[in-house]
Amino acid sequence: QKAAQNNEGAKCPKCRKQFTSEKPLEDLAAVYCPLKVFKGHKCSWTGYYSEIERHMDRECEFCPGKCDCGQVMDKKFFFSNDVKCGCVNLNCDFCGLSFSARVIEKHVQNCDEIGEKHVCGEYVKRKDLSKHLLNSCKANDPLVACRFYNMGCIEKIKKSKVKQHEDDFKEYHEMLCNEFVIKV
Repeated sequence: QKAAQNNEGAKCPKCRKQFTSEKPLEDLAAVYCPLKVFKGHKCSWTGYYSEIERHMDRECEFCPGKCDCGQVMDKKFFFSNDVKCGCVNLNCDFCGLSFSARVIEKHVQNCDEIGEKHVCGEYVKRKDLSKHLLNSCKANDPLVACRFYNMGCIEKIKKSKVKQHEDDFKEYHEMLCNEFVIKV
């Protein structure tokens, strides 16, 4: 309702038609980040006028932010452990590396030493997940056709059980091979 009141009687400066949008006039066109316009920063954000405050408070890396220790710095440096401030250093409980208190939470969200229970039931560290999936994950054990399928063995076995299947059905596979050679 407030948006409609703001637009009452407003006309487009170009075509002179009356605006019919429910949005406030300020939100009918995209705007650039004020720090780009007034200070020449390279912020690539564009949005609506009503979104500027949210952008400046939460997103703009060129907008100054205040650390818990009171130091003011550009947000682009806020999560960098290289920028020193008055915050205490804390060690990560998972990897043992030292981080400023302002960045430790962000580090923990991405720490490769954190492990999680995988769908297969094993506990796997993030850094080892790719290797686990390729080599040892029991959940990643697809059914495969026996290599003697074309000769007549119609078994589908889990990939991890192929050797056991071949050992258990060795005589059967030899018989299939002999019959195949005779046919050819």
